[in-house]
Amino acid sequence: MTFLIMSKIEQTMKSLYLLEENARQKLWINQIHPLSKLLICISYIYIVVSFPKYAFFPLLTMCCYPLITMTLARISLKSCLHQIRTLLLLV
Repeated sequence: MTFLIMSKIEQTMKSLYLLEENARQKLWINQIHPLSKLLICISYIYIVVSFPKYAFFPLLTMCCYPLITMTLARISLKSCLHQIRTLLLLV
């Protein structure tokens, strides 16, 4: 039991370390103020939620923002999907 708990703690610490390493990279997207990133994300969520329920193609075009952001921040799609796997079950 304690081995399982320790492995989860180690996995969480490794995940936090990788996030810190990504934040330390000298990319221009990391130099943007966090408040402006937060406001952009909130407005993006508001725009996506404002679309009708069955508007598939407009929502498909809205996938460009996360993909471009991940590319600019050099975040792999595999690691991103691994991090949000529990949310994908709910979607």
